[in-house]
Amino acid sequence: MYILGYDVDYGHIEALNLINAPKFSEKCTGYIATSLIMNEKNVNTDHLELVMNSIRTDLMSGNEVYESLALATVANIGCKEFSDGLHV
Repeated sequence: MYILGYDVDYGHIEALNLINAPKFSEKCTGYIATSLIMNEKNVNTDHLELVMNSIRTDLMSGNEVYESLALATVANIGCKEFSDGLHV
C-alpha cells in the first residue's frame, strides 16, 4: 500500500512487536515494516518514542547485525526526531 502511494496508519504496534522479538527473522521483518510504514511526513510521536527505545536497545546490544538493522531503519525514516532522540 505504501508503494502505491497510500498512507499506512495501521500495523505500527505489530511492527514494533516484531522489532522486539528475539528471533532475527522477526526482528528483520519488523525493521523493514517500520521503515516502510513510518516516514518523516507521517511520524506519530507515541509510536516514534516506542520505536526509538527499541532502536536504542538494539544499538546498545553489541550485536552487529541488530545494530545494522537499527541504523538502516534510522536512515530510511530520516526524521529530525531520531537524531535528537538517539544522540548519545
